Amino acid sequence: SVTDLGIGILNSLRKVRQYSGITASREAITLAVEEGVSSRKGKAGLGLSHIRRFARVNQGTLTVISGDGKVNFYSKSIEPRPMPSRFNGTAIELRINADREGFYFLKSEEDFIF
Repeated sequence: SVTDLGIGILNSLRKVRQYSGITASREAITLAVEEGVSSRKGKAGLGLSHIRRFARVNQGTLTVISGDGKVNFYSKSIEPRPMPSRFNGTAIELRINADREGFYFLKSEEDFIF
């Protein structure tokens, strides 16, 4: 798990004209895990999309909480839910199958990791 106390995914993405129409934290979280989505100008977002793909390959889950939204990304489905209270930062939890026989790397990242 990793948590930051920043401005949250929604507020971060809304600073970019392309994403300024986003109004819900759950929508922003779902968008943020797509490859190429970034709040930084001129930089392609890869971090969350790689983490989601890694979770999927390893039969795990990725949970992201930001603002008033919580989204669980399972290997084959997405479950967006409202949060009972607002969290201004972002919390990310990754759970994977770390069994020696079930642990897989994404081929494109294997050389980078080792």
